[in-house]
Amino acid sequence: MIFTTLISLMAMHQAAQVPNGLLPAIPAPTTVLAKVNGKVIRASDVDRILWDWAAPEVTNDLILFQLIKDRAVIDKVYVTQAEVQAEFDKQFTEIKKQVPPGKDVNEFLREKGFPKSRLYLHVHADLLITKIVDLKFKAADYISVSTLLVKAKSTSPADVQEASGRATDIYNRLKKGEDWDKVLATTDQTPQTIQTHGILGWRAVAAFPTATKDEFKTLKVHEYTKPVETANGLQIFRVDTLGVNADAKSIADLKKQYEDRAKNSLVPELQKSAKIEKMFPKPAK
Repeated sequence: MIFTTLISLMAMHQAAQVPNGLLPAIPAPTTVLAKVNGKVIRASDVDRILWDWAAPEVTNDLILFQLIKDRAVIDKVYVTQAEVQAEFDKQFTEIKKQVPPGKDVNEFLREKGFPKSRLYLHVHADLLITKIVDLKFKAADYISVSTLLVKAKSTSPADVQEASGRATDIYNRLKKGEDWDKVLATTDQTPQTIQTHGILGWRAVAAFPTATKDEFKTLKVHEYTKPVETANGLQIFRVDTLGVNADAKSIADLKKQYEDRAKNSLVPELQKSAKIEKMFPKPAK
């Protein structure tokens, strides 16, 4: 008896992905859902078609949610019901602003394919996955830089060597204290580079060539990297701000950019490593 009760409680816990208040009651088979010229469409008419058309999509949402929950347990990451409700309320308030005058918000959500119950599930999943990826976020992994580019006239060894010499001369001018904007204006830079002062902004340190990454460890703000070959040509980078010294707004922006990329990477990783078995009812032949 105790064992049976435990199994029932576990099943209830698994089903409690969405609060009951956000889910409609399951209609009896004889319930009339619509009338067309006096002819009725009952729940029984919809039932099997609903399984065929919508069940795979709903099941995929639940599979992904379960994958995220399992990873959250491994990483010891949790969200409270209050956190989920607060974020749900916030998003729901924003959605209501988009509803055309005179239209019911629930009808609007259903037309968009996101009734309240689905929105709630996605909010819960997103809060969990955000906390999961945030475990690996470090401001120190980012750096704000400006750059200038030196291009060879062709791929011939002579032109490549000439470009290397120009890049070295530019680097030496900067090292001697020549003004960055003056160097940009007196070298072969694009008008856009000159206009933007060569600013690239925040970048992940990991995205730079190995030699440049090593230099970043020893450079201070407004110091320069040696010319390095990239896909664009020969580049010199100026250190503008180190991630460890970033202001609160910059860190928040960096974190958001990181989260978007990391979540897109984590989902396929979870799907690939999991054992997923789909056992839908077989369609009639």
